Amino acid sequence: PSYALRFAEAIVARGLKIHWSSDLKIDKYFTPERCELLHRSGLRSAAFGIESGSDRILALMRKGCDRETMTAVNRSFHAAGIATEWMTFTGHPGETLEEGLSTVAWIDEESERVDLFIAGEFGLQPGSHIALHPERYGLRAVTFAEEDDLRLYALFEERSPARRSEGGEDERLERAIERVAAGYALNHYPWAGAVSTHHSFLYFLRYGQRAFRLPALRAAAALPPARPGRDGRAPAALGALREPHRFSVDAIARAERAFLETYLRGAMKSRAAGRRREMVSLAPISLATYRAAAAAAAPLAAMRG
Repeated sequence: PSYALRFAEAIVARGLKIHWSSDLKIDKYFTPERCELLHRSGLRSAAFGIESGSDRILALMRKGCDRETMTAVNRSFHAAGIATEWMTFTGHPGETLEEGLSTVAWIDEESERVDLFIAGEFGLQPGSHIALHPERYGLRAVTFAEEDDLRLYALFEERSPARRSEGGEDERLERAIERVAAGYALNHYPWAGAVSTHHSFLYFLRYGQRAFRLPALRAAAALPPARPGRDGRAPAALGALREPHRFSVDAIARAERAFLETYLRGAMKSRAAGRRREMVSLAPISLATYRAAAAAAAPLAAMRG
């Protein structure tokens, strides 16, 4: 946090005119006055690793910040004119359905001050406390692909999962996320409307903090066409966010999910039956097996919008 402030102070002191965006660790250090300084320096969007709306989960993952503090800090950024983007997840080992739903409900409660968000699925990040000590978090197995030399992508199994998809709880959580997301023009990477992409930052610069909230989009669409600028070119229309894609984003997402569920997870768990499981192990999946599966997948041309 202090590094961002020093950077902002240097920009203001030199009278520079720039615009910038940053991923920032949300922290009580960011007072309203410091957020105003960041805005004067040209900061126009900030992405925060909010993680969870449950203080128990935040403490478990050693976040170092609670929900009340993060709410106040986010509001200070938004009041200063800086678009805020939330990165959250569900599915932390030991998380209950109610705790997952509390994260989504929190986004909904603060939606007037949250300009973009993503609610992903928990992933085991290298170097995190849970990755270093999986047994303390109730994990019984962690599996990496055979050629993942840097151990970047892990699958894990819990001894006693707190939330099970068989009872429809995962579906209930997905529906809650979809209800909140319905108020935004959200897209998957790398299109505008995805958290922490240059595409999205450019839209914030042109159209302001609320560029991806649907009420703002509808209001802008009702305005008369903008006049050409000094260069003779008309500015891009917000309506372009709702133009059909050349390819079906939904179809691509479905194909991706099918690949991950039917191939990757199956391969990761295809160790010989009866073999004694260790806490961390390698799965018989490699670049060659990936290429074989990718060749069998539907071509992109078949997914046109």
